[in-house]
Amino acid sequence: MEEKLRQNDYKGGWEGVEFARLLDLLLGEVLELDEAIESGEPERIVDEAIDVANFACMIHDNARVLAGGRRAEGLDFTAAEDFPGSLRAEVAFGGAAGNLP
Repeated sequence: MEEKLRQNDYKGGWEGVEFARLLDLLLGEVLELDEAIESGEPERIVDEAIDVANFACMIHDNARVLAGGRRAEGLDFTAAEDFPGSLRAEVAFGGAAGNLP
């Protein structure tokens, strides 16, 4: 995930981007993930799932700052233990925590 973020560094960060814009981008990635799942191509599924997770983390990061927390810095987004709060289980296990096997 971190690698994908670094590939897009030239676009700038997500600090100050409106939640509605980030949500629109997230929903677009969810649709792309759905298409990838239907294709059955594992590499494509992984790529789109990373995009979904990254946009969800951007929303979380901005909300945390608004709630008085500090911006995430130096996180290794490839390690599940570095994901904040409720995202940890979802990312670590590849789905919503309520749908774990």
